[in-house]
Amino acid sequence: MAKEESPFVLPRNYGLVVERSGTDLFIPPANFAVGNAIRTPEAELNKKLEEWQIDQRKAYEQHKNGREEYRRLFLIDSRHEELLSLRPILLREKLVEAIKRKETARNLWRVGGGEAIEDGYLGKRVLTGRIKAKHDARRRNILRTWQTIVREGSFDFIDSPEYKDVSCQCPDHQWDRAKGVAVVCIHAASLLEYLYSNSGLIEKEVERKPLWIPFNFMTNELSEQFPEEFYEASYIAEENPPPRHVLEMDIIVSHYLLGKNYFEINKELTRLFPIFGPGIIEGIREGKYCFGAIRQKRQKRSETDYGKAIIEMQERLSGMLREKGFRPSETYALEFRDTPNETFCKDYTRGDVSIRVLFNKKFPPVVIERRNGKPLFNPTETDYNARHPFAQLFEKQERIDDKSRRRTYFEVRLPRGIEMPGILKEHYRACLENYFQGNRNHVINEHRLR
Repeated sequence: MAKEESPFVLPRNYGLVVERSGTDLFIPPANFAVGNAIRTPEAELNKKLEEWQIDQRKAYEQHKNGREEYRRLFLIDSRHEELLSLRPILLREKLVEAIKRKETARNLWRVGGGEAIEDGYLGKRVLTGRIKAKHDARRRNILRTWQTIVREGSFDFIDSPEYKDVSCQCPDHQWDRAKGVAVVCIHAASLLEYLYSNSGLIEKEVERKPLWIPFNFMTNELSEQFPEEFYEASYIAEENPPPRHVLEMDIIVSHYLLGKNYFEINKELTRLFPIFGPGIIEGIREGKYCFGAIRQKRQKRSETDYGKAIIEMQERLSGMLREKGFRPSETYALEFRDTPNETFCKDYTRGDVSIRVLFNKKFPPVVIERRNGKPLFNPTETDYNARHPFAQLFEKQERIDDKSRRRTYFEVRLPRGIEMPGILKEHYRACLENYFQGNRNHVINEHRLR
């Protein structure tokens, strides 16, 4: 019996997705912030952290007094306010030690500039280099740099994220590649940013024209693609916004000192249109790009009767959907985002119809059907749907899909077309009793839940 077949999966990261046959491209925005930090000299990082502390102290006082100038997604709250009063050298030591605990080394902070990249090379169709590792290579007996390669049809000009291939020796990239997803990892992001900044550390075979970067943490420049109406809901909404590196430090402090995982951090970052590279907003509207997540390792198969029944349902539903011509995604979609019922699920698509089966430990499996609707004016908008799934059964609604960022036709249903394992029927009846306001007996009889 396989050890890793539980349908209950936990999210590991979130980002922009380019779906394509074979291997999806996955681009987490935080990787470009950390990738930028990897190649930044230590003295400059120290200065950025001091400026971050000053800016956050100001934001904290404004928030406490109810006079915020703009909405923050990474605000230091009362639980961590001591970070704002520490002397800069003590704050830096605290952060660097937190980096060491997580990465086994201080490399992310201590090694930068010309030492961060080796053998950088740009040809007509390939960008390659060796990027420093974040960990202690001596202790773990592995490489101190990772070979990273980005391939494209031509690097004379890049105007979209559809790189033909991205590869890196780092464990994060290799693990996700084995799952059918090519991730623009921190090292690939750092290499692309080196080229973007024209730092002179990459040998060029061809004359470089403007390079497209999917997420920009290096400058405060905004693309002309953003209408003025966007600015009011932005992280950067005031006339004199803080430098973009304040957001870069927000990410590093949030991850290493506050313990936030990249899944949560990147969910927030994909709501910040000013960091998006040219063409992303329009690409999302056109359906070229979407948002999604990748998973942690699967939990072990449950040996309880309930767990076995859930696995049985998963296998039957997956087989039925495939037989009907639905294609499963390599990445995962989010339903009921940012609510107690948030669920991480495979997306099965056929034409403009999307079927997602929610396997959540809090309730028995339900099916979400979505049909493509209208593109959003602002694709960074998200939906907060806090009602329990069983309270919404069979209601035809129009709701924003987190994956496509479109206003889609949405319906919650109970699984049909398969035999329901007996042990699950009592769980369905209990949820119907607690949440469903319609004719429960009709649903119980219709779905043979007795």
